[in-house]
Amino acid sequence: MNGFARVIAFFGLKRNLVILLIAIFVIGAGEELWMRFVPKYLQAVGATVFVIGFYDALRTLLGAIYAYPGGVIADRWGHRHAFIIFNVVSIVGYGLVLLIPNWGGVIAGMFFFLSWSCFSLPATFSLVGAALEAHRHSMGVGVQSVIKRLPIMIAPILGGMLIDHFGIIPGVRIALVVSIFLSASTIFVQRQFREDSVDESRVATATAPAAERWSLWRSLRQFNPPMRRLLLSDILIRFCERVPYAWVVIFAMDYIGVSAQQVGILTTIEMLAATLCIIPASHYADRYRREPFVFVTFVMFTLFPISLLMSRSFSALVIAFTIRGLKEFGDTSRKALIIGYSEPERRGQMIGAYYLVRDLVVSTGAILGAYLWKLGPALNFLGAAALGVAGTIFYFRTTRRRSWRSGKLAGSNNMSILLFRIAAALCFVAVALGAFGAHALRSTLEGRGMVDAWNKAVFYQFVHAIALLVLALYGTINRGACLLLLMGIFLFSGSLYLLALTNFRWLGAVTPLGGLCFLTGWAWLVLAPPK
Repeated sequence: MNGFARVIAFFGLKRNLVILLIAIFVIGAGEELWMRFVPKYLQAVGATVFVIGFYDALRTLLGAIYAYPGGVIADRWGHRHAFIIFNVVSIVGYGLVLLIPNWGGVIAGMFFFLSWSCFSLPATFSLVGAALEAHRHSMGVGVQSVIKRLPIMIAPILGGMLIDHFGIIPGVRIALVVSIFLSASTIFVQRQFREDSVDESRVATATAPAAERWSLWRSLRQFNPPMRRLLLSDILIRFCERVPYAWVVIFAMDYIGVSAQQVGILTTIEMLAATLCIIPASHYADRYRREPFVFVTFVMFTLFPISLLMSRSFSALVIAFTIRGLKEFGDTSRKALIIGYSEPERRGQMIGAYYLVRDLVVSTGAILGAYLWKLGPALNFLGAAALGVAGTIFYFRTTRRRSWRSGKLAGSNNMSILLFRIAAALCFVAVALGAFGAHALRSTLEGRGMVDAWNKAVFYQFVHAIALLVLALYGTINRGACLLLLMGIFLFSGSLYLLALTNFRWLGAVTPLGGLCFLTGWAWLVLAPPK
């Protein structure tokens, strides 16, 4: 197998998946020119706070309602016809927003332009599940997630430039014209989906015969206990995301004072952080176990509103949006778990049912977010964080005994070896940075009065790296505690290193988050020591 074939195999790039990835990239490039600025656009055309909250709630509600029929359509008609229909309906929605320049046009158009992102979600997952082996699902979802985020790294900057130059209303309208053109051109690509005879297509897409198709209620009843526990945890975490979601851009522009172009830059930073972590995390999740990666993702969801509340400048927002991007660390693992928990013959319906229940419940979070926003940003962000803490704790408690302590011995040993190597590398880096600070950086650190900060960072990194080495030697490790100690090293010592090098005082706000990770990790070991 040559190098190119290895790359194809590593990323699981089958024909239909490649066609889907092209469509996701092109359509996403058009939508992201304007989609993230819709709350600001609504504000500009005279929408009230509760109209903006209603938009966000309706968006989530429609995502819930559309998910199940999207899965049914894909199961019944095949992926080619389904994806083309979803795309055409979305183009109709773009046109409505363009032709009706008021908040009513956005609300009406939303019933159509959400078609691609919401109807196609279960169809996308069912295609990944059918095309790849079970132990490759995280990678399959990860590649799709990376491609989906590539236009988000670029398009919001271009959209922000349009808005800064032409104004919020004309800028969004120009972006809509571009979006219509790109989506229409994608139809020719989607026609290349390969489907054979009806029976072969049904097998290839994991579609059940018509007589065996389940109702929505039966799909819900067939959720196994792990899927139900994941669903409840996911609902709490999505409340944490949804409560501040519509207000993030408004907070950044109106309270911090950043420009629309800077919002685009922040979005690019978020997507860059997500893109860099998705593929390696997906690879190791497929190789070891997926639940610990989901746990880390839930922690990042919880930290984002807290970091946003602490932000007072564009530089601080960079840290917050980096954390927001890192929430994708284990999201592909979460989606792979959903695919694995679903019946193969009815995967589209079950995935659609999952998202129907989740998003239907979470849609009320936008209204709650609007109410809390009226009382102040602090209450909005702290309320979201409290929901995130509840979801994270629930997920840990319900999966610890079932998954994290029931892995195969070989998988546990492999994870211990990986942890040992990471810990050894951290010890090496700590010694090197200690020597570097004592010699090459000595005059710089003394001039800024940062010698103590640098030494403290080295000390805490070295101590906790040694602790990780000891845990790795146990063979059977407490993965939750190890992940917290790792996060503590990066947040605590990392922020002190950057503070000493840059003298950016706002980095001091990140250090306590690392200390909190250290404390939680050690408390975890007290309550649940490794065996």
